[in-house]
Amino acid sequence: SLAPKSVEITDLTEVLAQLEVHGPGAVSALVALGAAEEDLPAPGTWKILELDALRCIVSGTSEAGGRGFRLCFDGEHADELWDLLLETEPLYPAGAGTLEALRMEAGTLQFGKELLPDELVPQNGFPGGIRPDLMREFPGCVALRAAEKRSIVAGIRFGGRQVLRSGTPVRDASGSELGRITTCALLPGVNHAAALFVTLPGVVPAAGTAVLAGEDAAPLPGEVAELTSCFC
Repeated sequence: SLAPKSVEITDLTEVLAQLEVHGPGAVSALVALGAAEEDLPAPGTWKILELDALRCIVSGTSEAGGRGFRLCFDGEHADELWDLLLETEPLYPAGAGTLEALRMEAGTLQFGKELLPDELVPQNGFPGGIRPDLMREFPGCVALRAAEKRSIVAGIRFGGRQVLRSGTPVRDASGSELGRITTCALLPGVNHAAALFVTLPGVVPAAGTAVLAGEDAAPLPGEVAELTSCFC
């Protein structure tokens, strides 16, 4: 760890902009702007690259199921980089809701949503997140080894296209609460809505279990689904 006097933190939120590029054309789009394909960061890593002479922090991601990139750069050039990206075929503009739909179709979980901020990874049931038997010594490893799994992340398949808000309660047929929705999106690939939800501690609903999501007056029916691609 570093002594406080050795670290200086500057909040650059107001002066930086962020764009994300996902899909089959992500690599070719950045190459078209001057990046060498072999220099593009792998998922979970980052590099500082120049895209059309604009210096960017480029992070590799895979949350949409394929290779993608998160670009962080001087906000004064946001319009310029946006236009350059749209000139590289076949990219199209899309909002955060589209990324959520792609993430859902890929069955990708996200920190800050499916992983609750006040819980450790093992407590939240993240599949394949931590192997305590392979864990090396580091600050906090004792707490991770001792953490007991308390919740799991499960999926819900809805029959219609209605999307529910994060935090919406999920109940079984008897009215008992099972957990709360963390992410919900319309999946264009299968033309129905789906959701991820974190269960209450100790609750493990089986795939195919009928559930009701939403307020008591007009709950939305669905069924628990495995965390597989598209919730097909």
